[in-house]
Amino acid sequence: MKAVIKTALAMLGSADFFNHLRGALARVGLRGEETFGVGLFLALTSRFRPNPLRVAIREASEGAAKYQMRAVSKLLGEEQILDVHSELGWARFAKSPKSSLAFVSTWSDYSAEGIRLELKGNLMTRVVMRSCQDRIVETPQAIAAPFVCVSPEYPRGRFDERGDGTRWLSIKLPAPQSSSSSAVGMLDKTEISCWFEIQRLLRRRAEVPILLPEWGDIMIAQASQDERSASHVPAFIEAWKTMTLLRSFQRTEEDQHKDTIVATFEDLAATALLMRGVFQEGRRFPSLSETANAVLRVGDSTGVVSPITGKGVKYQRSDDDRAKNQYVPLTVC
Repeated sequence: MKAVIKTALAMLGSADFFNHLRGALARVGLRGEETFGVGLFLALTSRFRPNPLRVAIREASEGAAKYQMRAVSKLLGEEQILDVHSELGWARFAKSPKSSLAFVSTWSDYSAEGIRLELKGNLMTRVVMRSCQDRIVETPQAIAAPFVCVSPEYPRGRFDERGDGTRWLSIKLPAPQSSSSSAVGMLDKTEISCWFEIQRLLRRRAEVPILLPEWGDIMIAQASQDERSASHVPAFIEAWKTMTLLRSFQRTEEDQHKDTIVATFEDLAATALLMRGVFQEGRRFPSLSETANAVLRVGDSTGVVSPITGKGVKYQRSDDDRAKNQYVPLTVC
């Protein structure tokens, strides 16, 4: 067990963590689709936080969304994928929503006597519609808890949360490949144990508050200037905080024992690279040039390893004429 913990900590603490992740995803069934798996892994990791992300996986073929989720979930531990549209799935989800992965196969069966699911914030409602004395009676069953949610489509109905501060992101999957160019060995028990331990470590670390820097307002202001980008700000922020959680293990021993985790520009840069490479909303993720000018001193540069390509990406302050030549102080956000 000590060896497993040591290996898990070494993987989380490595700048090549996402390289390890891409390799593992290929071996659990996502060869050629690792990029999408990395994005879904980030979203599912947000389940440890108070306001988890939601993901709409747009399928090119039926069943692709659930296949993606099942593949990634092989690295997550004991959490189960529950189709909350079904009666059995809903009942199991209601018992422990925080430790379940909510999958919505459909938001409504479009029948007068059927089931409709509604979602707003951390409130999921399953509405049972039945005929009673020549009228349709609706019986709502609600669950309020922070949970991650994945579906092939966006939510519908009166609780459609896309228009008022959404945490939804979307992935557009290509048609699946008919065959793989080369065989990839499955993960063995020890490797699976390491990934399960990574989840335990992340769950524990997620109890530490994450603070956003004051200069984060620059990114938010940029996104808010565009009406189509503004609605995605909650998702951008939650993705940044989740990336900060993942990357926090790469910090010094002293930093890791502090009672808060402070998000950095490098965390934001890694988030931007992942968002733009995986999620459709990522094309509206604000440019980091203005933020870099506010954060970096004249002549300074920094860089991160791209979660998508594994290659280094450099960021440098480009505006040498700015009067303020200091880092902006940090504040709770």
